[in-house]
Amino acid sequence: LHNTITLSGSRGSGKTSFLLSIVKWIEVETKSVSPNIDLTSLQVLDIIDPTLIEEKGHVFLNVISLIADLVEKKLDKNECAPSSDSSSIISRKDWRSYLNKLAAGLPSIDGIGPSHTDSWQDPEFLMDNGLKAVAAAQKLAENFRVFLEKSLVILKKSAFLLIFDDIDVDASKGWTVLETIRKYFTSSTLITLLSGDLELYATVVRQKKWQNFGKEILKYEGVNQDRLSEFDGRVTKLESQYLQKILQPKYRVHLLSIGECKLYNPDKLIYIYNSPKTESDQHDERNEVKNLYIQILKSFGIINKYQAEAYYAYLLGLPLRTQIQFLSLFELPSGKYLFESSGPILLTDVFLSDLNANSIDLNT
Repeated sequence: LHNTITLSGSRGSGKTSFLLSIVKWIEVETKSVSPNIDLTSLQVLDIIDPTLIEEKGHVFLNVISLIADLVEKKLDKNECAPSSDSSSIISRKDWRSYLNKLAAGLPSIDGIGPSHTDSWQDPEFLMDNGLKAVAAAQKLAENFRVFLEKSLVILKKSAFLLIFDDIDVDASKGWTVLETIRKYFTSSTLITLLSGDLELYATVVRQKKWQNFGKEILKYEGVNQDRLSEFDGRVTKLESQYLQKILQPKYRVHLLSIGECKLYNPDKLIYIYNSPKTESDQHDERNEVKNLYIQILKSFGIINKYQAEAYYAYLLGLPLRTQIQFLSLFELPSGKYLFESSGPILLTDVFLSDLNANSIDLNT
């Protein structure tokens, strides 16, 4: 199965906050006396950010480690306080045997373990160890599936929820995660949720597909522009099919910017406050996002309706993180700039990358 749930959004659109909200919601629902959904059979694993994994680490090992830690703690607890139905629980020895079978195939994964190509010249090693390693590598996906199922039996759960955050930032780590999902995360007992920008995913996949052609063929075929265009078309097809298989469109969730929300729902009112409001509090119309921006623009002398609309549309289309940084510089809802003594430097800092990219002189 390739039923990965994809949370798509640009940088700063609130993907990490969304993921943390999901985890918090599951915790609340699990502890609730009358939950809306029964989530007690779901084992949530710690969120994995592949960009924080060291160069020599591998995401597959990180996942196995997270599960193994949970199982070891559960087994320790069972041994300290054995229950009446202990006969139905898998023993530590049996569980370790499943883990060892899985571990035997791990060296076959790129980036895990040393290369043993030289040792294959030894006939004894070939017979005793080489063939076993090949068999373990071929059964790696199956052994991982069994490992998941046996671990869930011990934990008394039905499925794991595995969450990846920002896998599109680092191309090498992002590709590793996608390939691991494609090859090994195919069990119905493992629910995978990952976040990122679909355009960056496409770039990561295209990069790898181009590399698959090799430098030599691109060197000679690239002389002919028509032939190079053919290769580009092939890469596009491969990229499209790969993403549709691993990140199926029907399981994609798109995080919209505030501007997109307003565009698709013109009558929708969005309120922004410096501090949280309870549901019982009455919304202040001055804190509706459009009214806030209009007030802020007025404080800068941008009063003309058509000019203000242009600024307003631009600001609303910015990533949520940027809008938060921008709005935090003002007193809401009055729109007064809070840092007059510092001049405009804090304001320009919010847009520093864009200004530099367009060669705009900050002093001017």
